[in-house]
Amino acid sequence: IWQFIFNQGLISLGSTLKLKFLETAMLGTANGAFWAIVIVAVWQGAGYIMVIYVAALQGVPNDLIEAAKIDGANRFQVLKK
Repeated sequence: IWQFIFNQGLISLGSTLKLKFLETAMLGTANGAFWAIVIVAVWQGAGYIMVIYVAALQGVPNDLIEAAKIDGANRFQVLKK
């Protein structure tokens, strides 16, 4: 699937959007292959990190969230702080 994405999918997207750097096969050059490995590694690790974040957010006590809302915090502030 990744080979299809890097060799055909991104080329089609690049030609549609007129982006020169996406119009060549990413796995055809050393620099492109490096960035392809970086993209795959980030994709691979994103799920693990997301599970940790969701578990941490579920561990926040409801009393703390309720106190923040009473103090006037909006949803973004409750999430951030």
